Amino acid sequence: MSLYKMIDAAFPPPDAAGASAVAGYIGGNTPHVWTRAEWQRFAHVRQFPIWVGSGRTNGSSDGKIAVSAVRALGWAAHRPHRRAIICDVETNNMRAYLDDFAAEVWGAGFQTEVYESMSVVAANPGKEGIWVADWDGIMDLPRGTNAHQYVPNVKYEGTEIDISVVSGEFMQHGGEGART
Repeated sequence: MSLYKMIDAAFPPPDAAGASAVAGYIGGNTPHVWTRAEWQRFAHVRQFPIWVGSGRTNGSSDGKIAVSAVRALGWAAHRPHRRAIICDVETNNMRAYLDDFAAEVWGAGFQTEVYESMSVVAANPGKEGIWVADWDGIMDLPRGTNAHQYVPNVKYEGTEIDISVVSGEFMQHGGEGART
């Protein structure tokens, strides 16, 4: 199985740090929503939008807002594979929220990948995939996941990035470049 490097950051670095994919923020409880210009600097790699649902309560409304945010960037739902919108729940048990969020996202033609700590994987529905945070420093995919954030808070070019490894299946649900 092929594995690919992905980075994410609240405040994006100037380049992809040698990664094949980047994940950035489109809304929710995040300190910074990436601008169109910030997304466009990563037009040559796979991109994954993150909605931070942690601490929020209305999954249906948030799902609609997340879909609107990615559409505003010009990202289409359907390609050969549904484009992923990642819902970040951190260490929270948010089963009902995720069900409602994912229903809205799926109805709009996208799919939901869930980003969560290893400690809550059993409590939350995986939807179409799980991106697990388990900072063990090992570049592998724990059982039942298709992405693994294994190193956090690496200082890089004036910001901090987190480093993940993702599967080829995960990569199929990313896109390249803002379209508008």
